[in-house]
Amino acid sequence: MAKIIKPKPVVTIHGEGSSTGWLIPLILAVVMTFAVLAYLFWPDLKTLFLRQFATDYVEDSSGVEALQSKIEVLQQENDQLAKELAFAKRSSDIDKKANVALVDALTDREKKAAQTKEELGFYKNIVSDKGIGKGIEIRSFQVSKGNQATDYSYKLVLSRSGTKKKAVAGRVEIRVQGKKNGTSVMLGWSNLRVGNASTPNFKFQYFQTLEGEIRFPVEFVPENVLVKVSAAGSEQPVQQSYSWNAIVKGGEKT
Repeated sequence: MAKIIKPKPVVTIHGEGSSTGWLIPLILAVVMTFAVLAYLFWPDLKTLFLRQFATDYVEDSSGVEALQSKIEVLQQENDQLAKELAFAKRSSDIDKKANVALVDALTDREKKAAQTKEELGFYKNIVSDKGIGKGIEIRSFQVSKGNQATDYSYKLVLSRSGTKKKAVAGRVEIRVQGKKNGTSVMLGWSNLRVGNASTPNFKFQYFQTLEGEIRFPVEFVPENVLVKVSAAGSEQPVQQSYSWNAIVKGGEKT
């Protein structure tokens, strides 16, 4: 005779509401936030490599092939940043609760994307030889405030157009015109250098960035800056003047 198995009763408990129902949306929000932040900041490792590559290149340029390689890396980074920005914007719309953290990350990526695009155009311009003319060019000169009221940091970018392969070397002369106690004054390097800093020198094949410090006398008010670049040999010196307010804001020419 077959044995009859009776099914066990199933007991269902109905409550007025679940005390853990709010955990699922919260967990999803946290996971989404960390996923987006990880996606955004992972490429910073590539950016660090790129910056180191640029520094090494200034020290020992290997030619147009190296510039072409750098352009490819920059192009890839620019494309990746564009994808990240689109992803971040979509993610921020998904969960408004994570928006505070995403706004900062998104702003940072937008700044890096703009900087990468600017660098990309700079190197493409050098390789394609679409500079202002042949020989050394002063690409930009910028100044930023130092730790003390009279101290400033400068950044000078030089490049070289044309088809010459040999490296070029020379020196840079920086002079600042302004007023002290109502009297017009022109300061040379001996009055601008910090400590025993020597005159800025350069040596490069395609481009180079020079950075240093300058210090003004007390009560000196700068108005204009003259940058003169003199190369050894037959190349003609080049010079460019800037208004002080312009270079502090971004290096516009007067």
